[in-house]
Amino acid sequence: MSGILLNGLSLIAFGLYGLVAVQDLRYRRIANWLCLGILMLGVVRWGVLADPVAAGEALLAAAVAFGVGAVLHARGYVGGGDVKLLAASVLLVGAAAALPLIVVMALAGGVLSLALLAFERFRRAASSARATPTVPYGVAIGAAAVWVLFLQLS
Repeated sequence: MSGILLNGLSLIAFGLYGLVAVQDLRYRRIANWLCLGILMLGVVRWGVLADPVAAGEALLAAAVAFGVGAVLHARGYVGGGDVKLLAASVLLVGAAAALPLIVVMALAGGVLSLALLAFERFRRAASSARATPTVPYGVAIGAAAVWVLFLQLS
């Protein structure tokens, strides 16, 4: 039963992360309902698996991710949607997968940042725009979460 549940939850999560990517790329915002949906998938996952220790560890890891993210947000380094999305994603994948999630997120974020810098450089050469580009980090968080969920399915 838990394998079927994880497959179903993962499919829903893949769809939600796809919406996050589209929204973050287009508007540089992540809707609260998307973060809440991913958070609820995590709650359902740990509730159905009925492993109170793993659920507690996942909740603690999500709280730590949220706390660190809140500090970074207060200093202006990351957006609030990114903080909520990361915390919800950590809850969904669990404490044991939190570190791989963060490593893959950092790598994906680096690649995304380099791609955006190259795009902005090309765009500035074609026009006189001087806007400071922002990085839609929800894309990197979503890519990392999908990667970790995919590994958990195999």
